[in-house]
Amino acid sequence: MNAFPVTIAGALLTVGLSAPAWAVDILNADDRDYEVSVTENGVESRFILFRGGDEEEVCGICTVSIDGVGAIEASGREQVVISAGRLGKRSG
Repeated sequence: MNAFPVTIAGALLTVGLSAPAWAVDILNADDRDYEVSVTENGVESRFILFRGGDEEEVCGICTVSIDGVGAIEASGREQVVISAGRLGKRSG
């Protein structure tokens, strides 16, 4: 029996299950910079998001936080938007 087709199918299934289907983007629509915290699976990362800037594919499922502004849960194709000093979401 030829095991080659089974091996290929198994590899494709493994790759399909391990790669995220979509990722969250963050857009800063305000005219000031923000320090953004992203927590995914208990791991926190921080970065500066400049005014009018965006960060693509930040996480799969996470919490986006900004000190003094708030926090929001996001996942999949959602886009977190910072506007008028508030956090919101848009579906992607």
